Order: sequence, then structure tokens, then C-alpha cells
Amino acid sequence: MGDNIDEQIDMVAFAAKEAKARGMKVGMHNCPGYTVSGGPWITPERAMKKLVWTVADAGLEPPCPETNLGFYRDIGQVTKGAKTYRFGYTCTASQCMPVAKALWGKCLEMDKMDARAANLHLDHVLRRPSGLDFILMDSYEAGPYDWTDDFRDEFLHRRGYDPLPHLPAYVGAVSNGADCIKADMDRTIKELTTERHFRVFRDRLHEQGLEFFVEPYGGPFDKCEAAYASDMPVTEFWASCPFWVPPGTVGGHPQMGGAVGRADGRTILAAEAYTAMPFDDPYVLSPRDLKAPTDASFARGINRMFLHHWVHQPFPACRKPGMSMGYWGTHFGQNQTWYEPGKAFFSYLSRCQRELQQGEEVIDVLAVEDFGGRTDGVDIVPLRVFKDNVHFSGKTVFVGGRTLRRYPFLAVPEWLRGDPAVRKQIERAVAAGVTILDDKSQMPKRPFAVVGGVSVGPNGPVLGSSRIERATGRRFFFVANVTTAVVHFDADFRAEGEATLWFPATGDFARGKRSAASGGTTRLDMMLGPQESVFVTFGKTCAYEVRNKRTPVRDIPIEGPWRVTFEAGRGAPADEKIFDKLVSLSESTESGIRYFSGTAVYRATFSLTEADLAIGDLHIDLGEVRDIAAVCLNGRDLGVAWFEPFIVRAADALKSGENKLEIRVTNGWHNRLLGDSLKEGDDCIWGPVWSHINSMDLARKDCGRGLKRIPDWAWRADGWRPQPDRVTFTSWNYFDGTEKPRRSGLIGPVKVRLYRK
Repeated sequence: MGDNIDEQIDMVAFAAKEAKARGMKVGMHNCPGYTVSGGPWITPERAMKKLVWTVADAGLEPPCPETNLGFYRDIGQVTKGAKTYRFGYTCTASQCMPVAKALWGKCLEMDKMDARAANLHLDHVLRRPSGLDFILMDSYEAGPYDWTDDFRDEFLHRRGYDPLPHLPAYVGAVSNGADCIKADMDRTIKELTTERHFRVFRDRLHEQGLEFFVEPYGGPFDKCEAAYASDMPVTEFWASCPFWVPPGTVGGHPQMGGAVGRADGRTILAAEAYTAMPFDDPYVLSPRDLKAPTDASFARGINRMFLHHWVHQPFPACRKPGMSMGYWGTHFGQNQTWYEPGKAFFSYLSRCQRELQQGEEVIDVLAVEDFGGRTDGVDIVPLRVFKDNVHFSGKTVFVGGRTLRRYPFLAVPEWLRGDPAVRKQIERAVAAGVTILDDKSQMPKRPFAVVGGVSVGPNGPVLGSSRIERATGRRFFFVANVTTAVVHFDADFRAEGEATLWFPATGDFARGKRSAASGGTTRLDMMLGPQESVFVTFGKTCAYEVRNKRTPVRDIPIEGPWRVTFEAGRGAPADEKIFDKLVSLSESTESGIRYFSGTAVYRATFSLTEADLAIGDLHIDLGEVRDIAAVCLNGRDLGVAWFEPFIVRAADALKSGENKLEIRVTNGWHNRLLGDSLKEGDDCIWGPVWSHINSMDLARKDCGRGLKRIPDWAWRADGWRPQPDRVTFTSWNYFDGTEKPRRSGLIGPVKVRLYRK
């Protein structure tokens, strides 16, 4: 982009126009990186602020507190016992990150409790319509703040007393009264942030026809109110298990964003999806690793994925994998080795999201504020909304005059029950037939539950959610096995009628096997294969071909030999190789194969008899695949196997006599990047090693180095570079020389699986 801001906006508007012509929506972060909002136009006077103080013996003048960037304002002095405290405030000096060196110290975060600062910022970034659809405010990482210019007056107005005499207790200089002032300060900070930051952003964006999306967590604000102020509260989940969810959790929790969004009648619950630590994805993750967290997130109510990340590639097509987001993954995009076969994964996301977005998730518990940290299985309203805009009638909740849904249970934390307005609302709820829960109450059974030793809890092997389709009122359920084992269980569904099962990964249908029914609940005898998911619909007769599950009766091994060729231009041998048996390519003694990244094509023949074909349904089981496989049999495309177990249906393509099998297996960029990093004579100049806290064990670990500068040859489209034997070019080097290549290729064993009809 050019240096002229209007030229940049023109480019954004052009991209948005082209996207609309293709039925796409385009949005942007409100920030240059991963913090909140600010820029060079934010001076210290409009930047985030904090209390500072000094102390002297009584009768002496305390010195001026330390200040940041030359900005300081006095608040006043307080004498407590033998000490005099002087309080003032300065800017926190928090910057938008990442920031260019030329702007270091000149790109400040705006004051989140000052509407003037918010409007000043938006005046600069919303200079004229851009054609965008939404702005996303990412997770908060700008640091703490606790003062603004009129904070003292606002505190007095809202809390009914002057905070100044109590500030020594707030900062910890004295202990008497600390709990009270800290609670009132916290409450005032949160209220001002909601009113002057989140709501100002929302209203200004609405003026330009933009929606306001927020990831409402991580900062000194009311998470519940921040979510409620947005058009779409957004959560986040990671490819691995980060430190803020229970150990062993698979996939993402809707957290505050989902719980508040549902309570406010939002039917789309989005997530910043598949964020990965540098230790999780040094170009190793592929769709096979994402199936379980995807399904777990769908089962918890998430139904729109914002992929993290898909980076714009400025370099010629010969420079792969190219630009990345530093050491962060997961690495999607057109430069991924598995981009083409990975479209099967993206299709799965689309099918599931389309179905899930047709309905509203059924939740039985309405909670007020953060109910003991529990956001799974509850809907949440902010305290101020609950007191002023929630009405009950026959277990139906009305917010602002809109009917939302029926809630048999209302959860109110003990710490809120002393509020007279809250007590009054509880009385009204009880009169309407709602059961009241407290912090120690057992959460009621979910609308979908499983029995027979299989848990449906947040960390169970089987997860599920219940939804009602808005257009027709039909009830349907999403159920997922997030393990790599077969699970057999009885499932209780709060619905009646014939059950139809639709498996979104394959498109297959089956009839539910009912084992019991009573009182509006139907029990089905269910079996889910490894990482298998299913939509269960009641009251609608299955009108499609039904393929009920069967047990395999025979396996026919495909022994080989295997003829293997490798994608050109990836450093592997150009000639065909013969593998007598299947092993990981990383075990090869030949460097070009050991460090290969890309698509390796495996070809073999095998024979079947007429008796084999007469048995029934036949499949190809690929065994272990690293990482994704496109299968062709006798010239017919059998599709892509992208998650465990790697099995494709083959009955229509198999024949008696000789069968020709071709399997195109693609692994990630890791091995080739590693192999290139071990070569002598690097033609890139790297910066210092970065380190980061690994969320799994909270230990600081090295996570690689970024380019110190982009080499001139990187822009050459003819592929020339000083070290021509290097295959890859990227903006981040993960390696320190101690790493080993990852398992890759078709590892097998491969076999034909026969199922009796």
C-alpha cells in the first residue's frame, strides 16, 4: 500500500466491492495487531491513564510522582496517620502492538474511559465509508488502567462518595477499607469502559453501516457488558489446550461471548478459531489435527469460524510458504502444501455451519453475570440488563420487550442477592415458575444427554448440543465423538418421533435405533466411529438412501510393492521410487525424501474375486496417513480422507481381478523447512531469537526468529536466489538445529475392508 491514507482506504474499498460481488463479507481488526485501539494521533493527554502517588511524613510536601511521556495531572493529597499521600495520574504509555520502530513511543493506546479519545480515534480511522461489513475488536492485550480526567467526579456521582480519601487503601498503602474501595473502583472502571469505549465504538460503526464484533475477555472491563454491547460477541479457541480452559478440554468454549450472545437472541456465535502457539504449529498442523476441536466447538454452540490465520502473500508464487504471522499458527492459505486437498475440510466446515446456523441452541439456565466462571450450558445477562430489562412470564423471558426463550432455571450468584433490585427480580421469576439456582447448585441435565458410562460434560468423549430450527420449529441435535476410539452409548434426546441421522463428513443418512421413549424424551442406541459427528433430527422421515452402520467381516491387505513419485520442485528425487513396504518418509536415508514436503503419489495394484465383491459394502482403509490423502481407484475419484480413521468408500469403483489404486498424500511444510535450515550458507538474515510462555506448562520457550529484512531476491518471480538448493522461503524460522523431521507420507497398513450388507 502507498503512504497516503486515502489511497489505502481506496484499496480497502476496492477489495470490499470485489468481495460483495462474490457474495463475501469483509471486515477488519480495529487495530494494527493484537491490542485494542490507538495510533499516532493519540497524544499522552488522550492515552490510557493510571494512578501514581508519593508519600511524605505528615507536614511535609510529597514530591511529584514519576510520570510517563511528560504527562501528569494532580488529583489531591490525603493525610493518614503520620503520612501524607499525594495522588495524581499519568499515561500508561501502552502502545498499539506491533508498532514500527519509527513510531515507538508515538503510537499510544487511547483512553478507554474517555469518550473524547474514542471519538478522536474513530475520526481518524473512519474518515469515510470503506465498504467493509464489520470491525472486529480482538482480545484485549493493552494492559491495565484505572483513571481518567473526570474519574473522581464520576466516582462521586455513581458511588456516592469521594474516592480521594480512600486511595491510600486502594493502592495498598493502608489496609483499612481496602476491599470496599477496590470493589467500587473496579465497578466504576467497568461502567465507564462500557459506556465510553464499547458503546461509542458500536454507535459510531453503526452510523457507517458497519457491525461491531468483540472478543470480550482479558481486560479491566465487564466482560458480560462488553459482549452485550457488540453485534456479535466472539470467542476464541486454540488448536491445543490453552491455560484458560480446564485441563484436557478439546476445542473451544463459547465462554462469555457465547453465553451473552445467546441470551440476547443472537443466533450466530463466532470464534477466532485454531489459534496455535509456536510450539504447536511450526508448519505441522493439518486438517487431521483440527477435526476434534472443530466438532467440540460446534457441540458447544459455536457456528461460525474465523480462521486463524490466512495471511496475505505479497511475494511471487515461487516463494513458499511465504509470509506468516510471525511464530503464530495455524497456517492456512493458498501457500499451504495441503491447500487443494484441504478443501474437503473447508467443505465440512461449511456444511456444519450452514446447518447449525439454521437453529437456536436450547439452553435451560439463565445466569446473571459470571456464574462462578461457568459459561458452558448457561446463558448470561449483564447485571444492569437483568435489573432493568428482564421480565418473566410463565418461564418465558422478555428482554427489552422481545420474547427470547423459555428458561426453567435462573442462576444468581450469592454476591448479587443483597441488591434490592435483584431480590425483586428473583421474586418475579419464582412467581413465574422458574427454579432459582445459587453458586453451589448442581447444574441441571442438558437438553441432550448420554448415559451408559459416556459423559457429555465439557471434557467428555461425546459432546452434543440441542437446537430448534427457527423457520420450522423442528428440533435437531449435533453429537460428536472427539476421541479416536469407537464409542457405543445410549443417548437421551428431548424430542419425539422418528430420528434421522445425517453424517456431515460423508453425507450418509441412517435411521435412529430407538431403545426407549417416555415423557417427551427419546433414547437412541448409538455408535460413533473415531472422530465421527452426526446431526440427529426428530419428527422428519428420512427421504434419502440410508446406510446404517455395519461391522466389517473381512480385511484384504494391499501389500504393494508401491511405486512412489514426488512433487517436483521440492528437493525430492525426480525418478520413481519403489517401496517394498510402507514407512514414514522421514525414516529415509535419502535427504530429499527425508525432508520432503508436498504431495507424494503412491500407486499399487491388488486383486479381488467375485466372491469378495458379493459380500457387500467395501471400503479402502489407508491406515496411518501424514497428513491428508486424495484417493483414486481404477480411474475413479474416491474423495479426500482428512481425519482419522482414514477410510473411503470404494464399492462402486472396485472390480473383480486387478484393481489400480492411487493415493496422493500431502504433508505440511515442516520437514522441508527443517531440511533447508540445516543447509550451510543461509541466504536470509535473521533477527534475534524470540521466546514465549507455553500455555500448556507455563514455561518460557524459544520459538524461532523472524527475518531481519526481506532480501531483494525474494521479489524475483523467476525463482532465482543466492542458494539455489534451498526450496523454501518464509518470514519465520522456527528451528535451532535440534529438531527432527516429523512422520510423513502413507504409512499404512492399507487394506480393503468388507462389510456385509
